[in-house]
Amino acid sequence: MPFSKTVDLENLHGHIAIPDKNSGIGLLLVHAWWGLNEFFKTLADHFATEGFVVFAPDFYNGKVATTIDEAENLSDKMDEEETAATLNRALDYLKQHPSVAGEKVGVMGVSLGAWFSVSLSMNKPDSIGAIVLFYGLGDGEISDFGIPIQGHFAEDDKYENTEDVKEFEMQVAEGRAECEFYTYPGTTHWFFESDVTNAYHKSSAVLAFERTITFLKSHL
Repeated sequence: MPFSKTVDLENLHGHIAIPDKNSGIGLLLVHAWWGLNEFFKTLADHFATEGFVVFAPDFYNGKVATTIDEAENLSDKMDEEETAATLNRALDYLKQHPSVAGEKVGVMGVSLGAWFSVSLSMNKPDSIGAIVLFYGLGDGEISDFGIPIQGHFAEDDKYENTEDVKEFEMQVAEGRAECEFYTYPGTTHWFFESDVTNAYHKSSAVLAFERTITFLKSHL
């Protein structure tokens, strides 16, 4: 069983999960607009059973949302520069952790977390070996830095339209980065998150997790 605990430092809060062998590939897990809820903590633990040392930073300092209105309220109060600084500290914390093997780590962002994951990777390309995005994109000159990207998207998503996904994928393909994007039939936004019961699509979530593990292990 993996070991996991709360990280509660002066300027960094989150959840870390470490494989039972006490060593593994580093993975930064960036939560959706709900906050660092039990789903993301459990997800970190699941990655640890697959051999990853996972750190999931908490942007809301313990607050979590259970409704869309609450999530919008929390995310609207986020300061972009402060959040980016927190993510940089999270990356440094993970890379310097004694259980992390290798010079580069992976980054996985879900929904809102995907945008911040892309932004971090653009700013710290020498530290990131692979990116996984779940129904979220980024902006900027994404094709320039050459980091392999895997994306998982819903067929019917009111928050991330198909045209934007195709445009993003095209930008990556035009550059040096390896890119594999998947769209899951019959799914909507949040299909990966088991606690969002009206959107969760179990078979797609299981397949997406398997693809994510394979992708990360082949690039890190």
